Amino acid sequence: MFPTEVKLSDIENIHEKTLWVFDRVGVDFEAPEASELFKKHGARVDGTRVFITAALFDEALASAASSFTVRGLDSDVTVGEGRPAYAGSSNAFFVLKDGRMRTPVREDLIDALKLCETSRVIAVTNSQPLYASDIPGEIYSAATTALALLYSGKPVITNCGNYEGSVQSLEVARNFFDGEGLYAVGVGNMISPLRYNRESSGAIRAYAEYGQPLVLTCCSAMGMTSPITISGTLIQNNAEVLAGLVYALLLRPGLPVVYGNVSGGLDMRFVTNNAGSFEAISMIRFIKKLALYYGLPARAGGAVSDAKEVDYQAGAESAVGIAATIHSGVDFALHMAGEIDSYNNYSMEKQVMDEEIIERFMSVQRRPVFPGGEGDLDTILGVGPGGQFLTEEQTLENYRDSLYMPAVASKESYATWAAAGETSVFDAAAREVERRLKEYEKPKHSKARREFLNGIIGNL
Repeated sequence: MFPTEVKLSDIENIHEKTLWVFDRVGVDFEAPEASELFKKHGARVDGTRVFITAALFDEALASAASSFTVRGLDSDVTVGEGRPAYAGSSNAFFVLKDGRMRTPVREDLIDALKLCETSRVIAVTNSQPLYASDIPGEIYSAATTALALLYSGKPVITNCGNYEGSVQSLEVARNFFDGEGLYAVGVGNMISPLRYNRESSGAIRAYAEYGQPLVLTCCSAMGMTSPITISGTLIQNNAEVLAGLVYALLLRPGLPVVYGNVSGGLDMRFVTNNAGSFEAISMIRFIKKLALYYGLPARAGGAVSDAKEVDYQAGAESAVGIAATIHSGVDFALHMAGEIDSYNNYSMEKQVMDEEIIERFMSVQRRPVFPGGEGDLDTILGVGPGGQFLTEEQTLENYRDSLYMPAVASKESYATWAAAGETSVFDAAAREVERRLKEYEKPKHSKARREFLNGIIGNL
């Protein structure tokens, strides 16, 4: 499933060819203030095209942070110190409910926020898991940030689409947390190939001004917006992400920046991006190694699929993506639960199923293979040939921690399953969604914070 071991020589080769791209091809920064800043620091600039020298790159990278901790109301998250931080859906244009796809509204967004808050594996809440069509555009960033802070006590991903929307979102988060520490995470994108337009440059500038962490991510399609080869895509993507990193660190040295890449394959028959492609999965380990090479946290992977329904394809592609993400040691991952149709559609039932897959992998990682002591040998000796371990003391004491028990997936015998009503996995997930929404409890806010958030949401 995974590529061969990534060698240091592979990473050094990508790096050297990236410097060649910086010198010979350049990267477009269409915002005048961006090209002026690069020129001020000695870069060669031709119109909007910026040519970054190796020395300028090294100077900027020297101030980069290898890890950082983001505040939430009830919990904090550290990115880059070994324990991964996962977030769910992001800006899905449709929601799959009752067997049909429709445009989401505010209540769908709130339900998605509640589901993230009740998750055991989603550590970061995205303020825009869905595109809520009934929230006015002029207050969209502020309103969605306020809703996320109202319904979730976890750290929040804020708007990072352009300068104005980012500032609107960051202002809400800053006021909520009284401007103390790191209180928001922005996930920004460039436009492949090798282009930062005014919107993407503006978003970087906003996060630099507020001093908040930034996840810089490329999302090219092989054969359309990046080379058809994995090697060529990795080189181009590396130049794209690192150019944005240089810009961010010139604006604010020491700004926490995450190295992100979710590029994938292309269906040449329809010229459509394939988010759940195996080409994307094969790149995840390279992305993690590149981030380590530069001393940066890594973002890659996710439970993404190109399926149009919550079916076998959705489960298979998502499970492989989750496995690659976890085994590669990625520090931060978005789209880890709930999405199908290449990021465009969201299903709450799929989120529950995806979370269960993540829990299976994480339960094995947390469990020590050799816990120490002579318990194993004593038990084997006591049972002996032809015996059984079901009623042994070691089994009774450890089965809850040693064996993962799924809440949704069917593990009983066919006869037991049939006698219980032949509940499908999807229906079991739907019941779990219903239970979690019913038992959800809103975080406890101070009166001042509650009034502040309600004052923003009251404008809807």
